[in-house]
Amino acid sequence: MMPLNDVLLPENNSLLVTSLPIYAGSSNFSIEKAHALEELEKNLPSLFTNFHHAKRQEEYNFSKIAKKVDLIDKLTKSQEGYNDLKHHFIEIDAYISKLKASLEKAEMNKREIEEEEINLKSELSPLEAAFEELGVESLISKKDMIDSLTTQAEASWADFKQKIIALGM
Repeated sequence: MMPLNDVLLPENNSLLVTSLPIYAGSSNFSIEKAHALEELEKNLPSLFTNFHHAKRQEEYNFSKIAKKVDLIDKLTKSQEGYNDLKHHFIEIDAYISKLKASLEKAEMNKREIEEEEINLKSELSPLEAAFEELGVESLISKKDMIDSLTTQAEASWADFKQKIIALGM
């Protein structure tokens, strides 16, 4: 006996529809079997219709399920992408926080250096004033005078030394 799927194929169904009255009218079958064949012949169109309707419904459901599976895959990938972006956002946010802290520290160091510069300027001011009071010209003239006195002392010493040697001492 053929499976229902094969029996209800259009080419097999038309053969069955034409064959059933012949078999039902055959004397080889009992009255009960002939009656069953007549009942099958009577119900065959609705059986065929119901079967094909069920097949179409099954195909429709499979296509809907396939679409849902595809949508679930897309949603899953989108969610994974969203989670990755969210993770990167958190990392960038943490990096920005570190940069802000580093910037604040650099600005604090800059202020400390500026304060140190101000302190050094205030310490240097009296020294510069004292240096200005001494005057560069007077230091140069004093050096020239010291050089001149040194040269005179050396000349006098050389002269004195000559006189001592001449006396024989």
